[in-house]
Order: sequence, then C-alpha cells, then structure tokens
Amino acid sequence: MATTTKKGSENKRAKLRGPVVKTSVDEQAQTHAELRQELAQSLQREKATAIENVRLFQELKESLEQQTATSEILRVIRSSSSDLQAVMDAIAETAARLCGASDAQISRVAGNVLRRVASYGSMPTPSLFGEGYPFNRGEVGGRATLDRQTIHIHDITTEFDTEFPQSRAFQERTGARTILATPLLRDGESIGVIVIRRTEVRPFTPAQIKLLETFADQAVIAIENVRLFKELGDRNAELREALEHQTATAEVLGIISRSPTDVQPVLDAIVDSAARVCGIDDVVLRLREGNAMIPRAHFGPIPIGPVRSIDEPQVRWIREHGTLHIPDVRTQNDFPTMTGSGTGARTYLLVPLRQQGEFVGVLVARRTEGRPFTPAQIKLLETFADQAVIAVENVRLFQELMSHWNSKQRPVKSWVSLPARRRKSSRCWMWSRQLPHGCAMRETF
Repeated sequence: MATTTKKGSENKRAKLRGPVVKTSVDEQAQTHAELRQELAQSLQREKATAIENVRLFQELKESLEQQTATSEILRVIRSSSSDLQAVMDAIAETAARLCGASDAQISRVAGNVLRRVASYGSMPTPSLFGEGYPFNRGEVGGRATLDRQTIHIHDITTEFDTEFPQSRAFQERTGARTILATPLLRDGESIGVIVIRRTEVRPFTPAQIKLLETFADQAVIAIENVRLFKELGDRNAELREALEHQTATAEVLGIISRSPTDVQPVLDAIVDSAARVCGIDDVVLRLREGNAMIPRAHFGPIPIGPVRSIDEPQVRWIREHGTLHIPDVRTQNDFPTMTGSGTGARTYLLVPLRQQGEFVGVLVARRTEGRPFTPAQIKLLETFADQAVIAVENVRLFQELMSHWNSKQRPVKSWVSLPARRRKSSRCWMWSRQLPHGCAMRETF
C-alpha cells in the first residue's frame, strides 16, 4: 500500500496553483483608471440613451396628441355639416392648446376687411366678434392673408420700424410678442387667416408651425363643406318648390278641364292653391265688371273689403305697368287706400288678369307680416292669373257656342215638323245635309 508524504502533497498543490504574477503599484493604478473611464463612458451612453428615450417619448406623446386633436376636429366637421361655428371654435381652442399659445384668432375675408369668426384665450382682439377690421401688409395677419403664406415673427417689438408699423398700437394694448399667422387657402385664394400669439418671446417650433397649417386646412375643409351643404340644401329646396308649383298648376288645369261650363270651381281652386303653396295668409281674386272690381273668390281670414274701382291708384298702376309687389305697405305712400285699409295686411302682391291685352281682373295676395314674396312665388301667382283668364275665356266661349248652337237648332226643329213633301223644297234641306254625322237632327230620321 502506497503512502504520500507531506512534502509531496505541498509540491503537488503548488503545481496546481500555477506561478504567482506580481504587478507594480503603477500598473494597478492604470488599470483602475481604465475601469473608471469605461464606467463613465458607459454611464454617459446610458444617460444619452435615456435622454433620447425621453425625447422620443415626448415626440410620440405630442404626435399622438396632435393626431387625436386633428381626428377630433375631423369628427366635429363630420357631425356639424351645417354648423360652421362649432368647427371654428374647436379649431381655435385646439390650436392654442397644442401650440402652447396664449390665444388663437380665426378671421375670414369679407370684402376688404377681416371678420373674426372664432376666438380662444383672454388676450384683447382687434375688433368685436363678427365685426370687420381693415387688413394690410403692415400687420401680421393681414400680410399672411395677402401674401398667402405663413408668417412667423419671433418678437414683434423688433419689427415695428421696418415690417409691421400698424402692429405697434395693438401690441402695446395686448402685450403680444411672438406671433404666428397662416392663411386659409381655397384654390390658391385667401379666404381667411389663423393667428396664434404668445406674450413672451418664445418662437414656435417647426412641428407647431406645421400643425397650425394643418388646422388651417381643416378650417377650409369645414368652410367648404358648409358651403356645399348649403348649396345642396338650397338646390333641393328649389326643386321641391318647383315640384309643388308644377303640381299646383296641374291641379288647376285639371279643374279647368272638368269645369267647362262653370268658372267658380276654378277660381276657388286658384286662391286655395296660391295660399297653400306660397305660404300666403290671404288671397282674393276680383273680376272686372264695368268700372268695378268684383270679388269672385277668396281664401283666408282677412276681410275682403269693399268693391274696388278701376280708378284706384293701385288698380290703375297694375293696368299700366303689370305686377305690383309691395314688401311692406307701411313704408310707402303711393297707395293710401292700401295703407289705411284696416285689414292688418303688410305685404301685398297684385297680379293683373289680361285677356288679349285687356285688363279683366286682379289676383291679390296678402300677408300680415312684412315678408316679401320670392321671384318663384311671384312667377307662380302670375301663372295662376293666366289660368284664371283661361278658365273665364273657356266658359265664355262655351256659352257662345251653346248660344250659337241653340240658334241653329230652332230652324231645324221647325223643318222637321214640316210634311215630307215640303222638306225638300225647304231652304233647310241643303243645310241639313252639312250637319255632322250623329247629330240630334239626323237621329230623328
């Protein structure tokens, strides 16, 4: 059995530990310095990374806020297709808040003035809300409007003597220092301007400038949407009104065709349709009998009034000139009998009835409020007047035809009563041969 001595074991452990390296103090100090430098550089890199992360986070946050704000304004635009004021107020408030401005003003061009339509903030404004103020290149908003480009002034107080002399008095009153203005452009033309201001010298960043220009584009979209919506509404209203007018005239024509011997149903239908379709309180139709204007049809609560003479001023006027429209009878002195009629009517429309150029009657529309008739309504009442003339003329012609027919029937009846041998010698023989087939006399044979 083998045994290991103590000395042999120590030698074996020494071989396992390897050689011992001795370093000097200078070398140790150099190593510590390098480690400290690497640590400092690492901390510096970590600090830079943290700063960059904070910057990126802040940019992301701002971008998210801006996208949220623009999306919110687009939502307001969609939900307020006919309410421009709600959109303008939202844009002014959002522009001031996201751009870090003391206030925001939105104005629209109205002729040679800018008219403020939205405001956010407590700074004084150049005019009262809705009032216009002249604009020119001597003030920031005016220059942005005229030059059709964004104007950014870092400190307006340094520009009084050179670029913006008209801004001095206003700046002294408001305390504005940094100003940013961007125009509202539609098809390359300025229709308004957005101005944001700060009471300290702190220029706006490029991102804020870009954001304000985005808000300006959204304002133009909103203005254009409301304009198109209004145009579409007006067009639909015109088409609806035209359809109502065509329906009303067709109804009257139908009554005319069904009443060839009686004019009264036609006249009653005319005054009823005129009042209903044109929103008229009262309508009177008068026909001329000699020198008097006799009421023949009436619709409405206003008393008809006495029989009128053709020599009264208003009747004489329409005989000579045609349709007479009086928007408010209280503002005229040419027709005293209408002013003092005591009926309470304020707006009048008198349309003459003419038959082959001869004055035969008048259609009178009356309103108890001062609300003028539209051109379409005037045109419709003139059409009703023409239809009344057609109805009167149809009845007259029918009565003349019947009278003529009755006068022809008398000799025929006498001829039928003659003996057969005397009929051929009668002067009625040849006339009877010309009667239409199927007439009453031919049926007697």
